[in-house]
Amino acid sequence: MIEYYRTHDAITLSQCFSNWEPEVRNAKVARLASVIPIENFYGITTHLSPEGIKEIGEFVFRYPYDNPYFSCVACLIALICTSRFPFLSQASKLDFFFDEQGKIGKQFQNLFDILLKPIFLTLGNCYHLDDRQFPPLQAADMNSAWIRSHESHSQMLTSAHIFLSHIKYFDFRINRDFLGSLGKGL
Repeated sequence: MIEYYRTHDAITLSQCFSNWEPEVRNAKVARLASVIPIENFYGITTHLSPEGIKEIGEFVFRYPYDNPYFSCVACLIALICTSRFPFLSQASKLDFFFDEQGKIGKQFQNLFDILLKPIFLTLGNCYHLDDRQFPPLQAADMNSAWIRSHESHSQMLTSAHIFLSHIKYFDFRINRDFLGSLGKGL
């Protein structure tokens, strides 16, 4: 039994996974992955490589938004709001949930409220919650770790592969061309 799930803790056998044997941990991760619903659950990712940061330059990374995570999340939200994903056809408002301890942080709230909400009328609210108290963020943590690491053939993440590989994924690389096409869509 664990209180909450965090991939970092599972990989390092720390916090809730302290003193666990790797085989037991792997089985637990697989069982946890098995409860993530694959219907109406989608993985949408954006990636910004170091080369991409150089390519798109300072016009994107000005204080206080000089953290590349801000650009990734802002692009992700813009992409979701301007795209015709079939699972959004019924949505009248879109809320976004972030881990309050994550790399985005509450600083993102200003970017969301001041820059994004006036552009995208379907945006609801931006929440920053404690992932230990909000299980959907724990599922998202597992899913995002799998997206980043499944090619490394980590034994622990491979134990969840059979479940997580059935989730439909959309992957977008942020570069000058992507930003140009997104700008045209706006």
